[in-house]
Amino acid sequence: MKESRVQTNIKNALTRVGARVFNVHGHLMQEPGWPDLLVWHRQGFFAIELKIEQGRLRPEQRLILDDLSARGFNAMVLRWFPGHILLKDNGDQLSWDGKDGLSLL
Repeated sequence: MKESRVQTNIKNALTRVGARVFNVHGHLMQEPGWPDLLVWHRQGFFAIELKIEQGRLRPEQRLILDDLSARGFNAMVLRWFPGHILLKDNGDQLSWDGKDGLSLL
């Protein structure tokens, strides 16, 4: 599955649970390295960089994620694997049924 399709599915699932989701890419003023999604939810603000299983984080992406984390934001990399499993870069697994549910395993 293409990363853009996974990203759309995650965006839709987050929206259904009351989150506001902003897709960073494709905007004229976009600085390289910003995470794919900025998410506002009652549990806080999240900056999410999505990678499919073989995707690699670029140095400028790591720099911005680290900077956001240092400023107190929840910045993370989510990796999608076939079977609808997402893995945060800290090792926490998230289960995703491909529709509405995102939950920490």
